[in-house]
Order: sequence, then structure tokens, then C-alpha cells
Amino acid sequence: MAQVENAAALLAPEAEAPTRPLWEMIREEAEDLASREPLMRETLQDQVLSTECNADIVVRILAARLAVARIPFEDLNDLFHEVLGSDEQAMKTVEADLRAVQARDPACRTYLHALLNLKGFQSLQAHRIA
Repeated sequence: MAQVENAAALLAPEAEAPTRPLWEMIREEAEDLASREPLMRETLQDQVLSTECNADIVVRILAARLAVARIPFEDLNDLFHEVLGSDEQAMKTVEADLRAVQARDPACRTYLHALLNLKGFQSLQAHRIA
């Protein structure tokens, strides 16, 4: 857990905190994208818009990306949720990572883009959960 705290401390100073809550912005980005891209609507609804808590967004995206025939989505979803849903510091680290990626990567225009598409970000989160 010390590694998680150190990572958040290292990333937080470089990435300015937005004026609005990060997860509110992610949900708004998802709503905007869903309205513009009908093919993405179902995925965004399942992985972002229908979630009850912020941890569920990360959990569903990671579980969807990592599920394979022998490890069902539901099993990964439950495992990831057990960790992220009960560890406030882990979610703060996810937020710090999202801010750092968005601040450092000129190709990353939104936090939602990082969550849905950046395999490096997804791999880092899966590694930390493990």
C-alpha cells in the first residue's frame, strides 16, 4: 500500500486539480460521446453511465478489457470491485493517474479517453489491484 500512496504523491503535484470533480467530468464526457457516437452508446451505458459509484467505472472497464474465455467478466468484476470499492486510497491513486495522463499526453483530450482506450493506464490499474 505504501507504493500506492507514493505514486499518488508523485503524480498529484504535476497534475492540476480540475475545478469540477473528476468523476463528474468523466460521466459528462461519456454522455457527450454517447450522444455523438451511436455505436459507442451501449458500451458507455454499461461501463460508465449506469454505474452506481466511481469505482464501478474503473472496475467495469478493466473487467471488460481483461475478461477471456476462461476468466469470465463477472469474476473479474467482483474481484476488482472488492479491491477498489473498499479502498479509498486506491481510488485516489486512480484519479491521480488519470490527471497525470491527461496532463502529460497531448493526444489524450479527455479522462474518459484514458479510461476506455489507453492500455498502459488500464495495465497499471490492473497491476495495482493485483
